[in-house]
Amino acid sequence: MGAEGRKPAAHHRYLISHLESLTRGRIDRLMVLMPPGSAKSTYSSILFPPWWLTQHPTSSVIALSHTMGLAEHFSRRVRGLILARPGQLGFSLETAERSAVEWRTSAGGSYL
Repeated sequence: MGAEGRKPAAHHRYLISHLESLTRGRIDRLMVLMPPGSAKSTYSSILFPPWWLTQHPTSSVIALSHTMGLAEHFSRRVRGLILARPGQLGFSLETAERSAVEWRTSAGGSYL
């Protein structure tokens, strides 16, 4: 299921397939250009980082946005997913890491 329990639309499945290709190393970079309201932020900035960290547990994720507030919003959402599903993901947050801006996982990964 996709974001918020809904089935992903065709354009979501297209984006997901490219994010999976990035994760598996079939492509080494990806630029996502989709119109507003197409869920690109949900899939790319909120759901993808935890998935990436399950596949590359010791890697670092650097998330950028046009404002610090939006970057912090994404970080909080990603952190919330990890806190809610450590058993499914196979890792949790380091207990001392509570910053919304920068944190580490129990598997050695990091997010900035």
